[in-house]
Amino acid sequence: MKTKLNNAEFRLVPPADQRLQNLVPFPIQIVTSADPIRMPEDSIRILKGEATDVATANMSQTGVWNSIQDDPEVLSHGLPLSARLIQGPQVFFENPTREILIPQLNDPSSQTNLSERRWKFRSTAEKNLVMKMVAQFINDIPGAHGVTETILAIADELFTNALFNAPFDDLDSTLDRSTLVVLDAEMSAELIIGHTKDKIFLGCTDAYGTLNCERLIKRIFNGFKDGISSALNMERGGAGIGMLRMVDLSAHIFVLVERNKKTLIGCGFPLNRSPKKIRTAPKNFYFQSYHDVTFKGGKMRVERRENRAYVRIFGEIAPDFPYDELDLVEAENIKIDLLRCDPTENYQFLHEIIKQFVTIKRLGLNFVSSDDLSNLNAFLKTSQIPAEIESFATSMKCTPCNNAEKVLFVKSDDKTESIPAMRCQKCGAELISENRLKL
Repeated sequence: MKTKLNNAEFRLVPPADQRLQNLVPFPIQIVTSADPIRMPEDSIRILKGEATDVATANMSQTGVWNSIQDDPEVLSHGLPLSARLIQGPQVFFENPTREILIPQLNDPSSQTNLSERRWKFRSTAEKNLVMKMVAQFINDIPGAHGVTETILAIADELFTNALFNAPFDDLDSTLDRSTLVVLDAEMSAELIIGHTKDKIFLGCTDAYGTLNCERLIKRIFNGFKDGISSALNMERGGAGIGMLRMVDLSAHIFVLVERNKKTLIGCGFPLNRSPKKIRTAPKNFYFQSYHDVTFKGGKMRVERRENRAYVRIFGEIAPDFPYDELDLVEAENIKIDLLRCDPTENYQFLHEIIKQFVTIKRLGLNFVSSDDLSNLNAFLKTSQIPAEIESFATSMKCTPCNNAEKVLFVKSDDKTESIPAMRCQKCGAELISENRLKL
């Protein structure tokens, strides 16, 4: 197994899955159950027929939220879809049907076969009309007859959850379903359905962004570990039971959350297949949750996995950088990408991180800049890094294109770790370590 380092910190490429690596862009990593996980936020797990409880238990334990089955048809579609969800989640809110059904956007033939309908709603009084229009749309889809009842049942759940659960940040809301609910117009939800010649997608967006992905994954695990039938009988209602039904009936499950802004929940089905085959087949999961902060000169994205935090920073870090919006409270494992940032501002940013978040036990950083290691060393000596954290930096050189890269790696465990193999960001050739400096 090779270990490669790029802007996303680490990239592991198991030789057995090299055949799949061409389907995803660098630095997305493909992993199996046997592989150690360096960067779960940038990983896609290949499942080997695992049942839903096993798959979701692994998602919860490792933080790898994109998990798809090792089926040729699923992989060719699901790998580029997962990669786009990881690297550019915002586009899924804009065009969910296209992004989910046609992840290979350079395929013009698929574009012409795409059909979609959307219905905005803000009141429970609109439910009958929306469900009627969904039914009419499904009836005109070739090959959808077998899943019509399934889709209508899930559409009912999505509609209800958008009005009764999303506004209250509660999977288990038991508000009487006969209650008349009316949302403000600007907080309207939207039901979306679309299809190509062989796939169908059903989803719903809300303008709240309150869904907790980690809690939902655990809920799915608990619902399936003792048998889904008993779980559905015992659940007391709310979005929890609706999600269990959707997972049980679907082939693909999609959950995307931009925290406190919007949520997309959806599912996918193959056409011309019986509901029983879809229901009993192993499931595929595509989850992403993030928090974007735009500031003068750039943008920051924070992703959380319990006590882990992954921060991607694009642009220049100005003096008024919004540190208070990092949301790294109780984060013990923080990884940071400083992408296209000015080196001088990098140091100030790191100083603030280390000063404000004293619970850090492991801090991994990647520098790709022209500053030399002596300046980096001087910075670290004055930045209050705890003594038990071991730090080292290395300069790497690419022989083919003469590109030089500088990398800092800070670690706190006791294991001796060699410098990972890395690829040049310009030409992709393997970099050669020129020196290693313990800081």
